[in-house]
Amino acid sequence: ALGVVLALALLAGCGPSSRPASPAPPAVAPAAEGAAAAAVIRGWAAALARGDIAAASAYFAEPSIVQIAAAEPVVTVRTAADARAVNLALPCGARLLDTRPVDTYIDALFRLGRRPGADCGAGVGGTARVAFVIRAGKIAVWRRLADEPGDASRAAPGYRPPTAPQPSAPRASVV
Repeated sequence: ALGVVLALALLAGCGPSSRPASPAPPAVAPAAEGAAAAAVIRGWAAALARGDIAAASAYFAEPSIVQIAAAEPVVTVRTAADARAVNLALPCGARLLDTRPVDTYIDALFRLGRRPGADCGAGVGGTARVAFVIRAGKIAVWRRLADEPGDASRAAPGYRPPTAPQPSAPRASVV
């Protein structure tokens, strides 16, 4: 099954897919763990972008689940060889632009680019969203999501996300 999924992934490339109905199994990603999860995602993406498949593969838990496109079956990664096959199937490198918690997973937005040993083709400069569940510093779930309106402009060179409003100082109340 992994071979069929990976062959389909290579044909599908990094293009958009539709959002899975159930992006992750039940698992809570507490806000305190958000920065640690983003660091894992950023590390994986950096390793993949530089073509270091061994390092990128080491970020996957055994077992973990992967779904490269919504129309494809979910694959269970049980071994280091499975993790390597998944990473080799991804034709693009990626730079993490943003993460946000959504329900039980982390929604990550990437800017796609070339990577050594692969052909990203028309994906270069585009965006990709992935739902992650990070457990014990490893990727336990990796599922491709649909891009959202505005994602393409966020991938443009020089894009800077808007700054979040700063919370105002608490006001003293008079009783």
